Amino acid sequence: MVIASVALACLAGAPAASTNQAAGMQRPCRMDSPTWSPDGTQIAFGAEDGLNPKVYVLDFDGGGTPRVLRRGVRWPRWSPSGDQILVTRYADGAAALMNASGGGTLRLLPPTLTSESFDATWSPNGERLAAAASGSQITLVRADGRGSRRLTRQATDPEAGYASPTWSPDGRVIVAQRQIGQHMAMFDWLGLVFLDARSGRILRKMEMNAWDPTFSSQGDLAYRNSGPLYIVKKQTMRSRLLLPKRFRVAWPAWSPDGTSIAFTTGWNSGCGQLMIVDVQTGKTRRLL
Repeated sequence: MVIASVALACLAGAPAASTNQAAGMQRPCRMDSPTWSPDGTQIAFGAEDGLNPKVYVLDFDGGGTPRVLRRGVRWPRWSPSGDQILVTRYADGAAALMNASGGGTLRLLPPTLTSESFDATWSPNGERLAAAASGSQITLVRADGRGSRRLTRQATDPEAGYASPTWSPDGRVIVAQRQIGQHMAMFDWLGLVFLDARSGRILRKMEMNAWDPTFSSQGDLAYRNSGPLYIVKKQTMRSRLLLPKRFRVAWPAWSPDGTSIAFTTGWNSGCGQLMIVDVQTGKTRRLL
């Protein structure tokens, strides 16, 4: 994978001026939800850009300049087939599918996902989406929009609700944040829960302060808490610190080959940055 040198300024060094800035273009601001194309050659991401939210895509074939895919949408999630991207329509929170090219008409999904599609993830075969409906229970929605069902029920785990579901590579397990509380500001994160993707049965709980879990194609798990980024190896199920708190990691996303994780940093202050980290070495590189 060849990445333009302008996009490879190391965090420790002075960042190179971006191609966007050199061309007098506005740099994307408050970036979120990086998501890789299945072939690993592109990353799509959302940006708040004031009151003008957009989804951008960044190529890794030498250009290094992000381009706008679509305006008025945010929180992209690339489909496993590569031809669609799940987004949230900013005006009303509606979940929708758009062509990976950014063109064409948005195809709206069932209202079950409204306001929750930023938290949704694709099943490995691309047939279903999992989302934490209303920040409490997990709902599965068919990608063709023709049906949905609740995976979890309050009776299964009476004290808790869920957020940020992610599928294992074989599609058999969904891992999510486990939480208690009625409002986002009051949530007390209890750790991660492993659920049977068919029945919703709880298979395992890991008590830790963990947000935004995400599976690699090899079955390893990454998660963040208030700044650091951790890896849980499939073989040992033990957490390993990958990046310390000073990185202020948000929205981690594995590359398709499992060698790197894209993430944003500084989301709550200024424009922030889009970065990647090598999982083996811990070396970071700034993309934007």
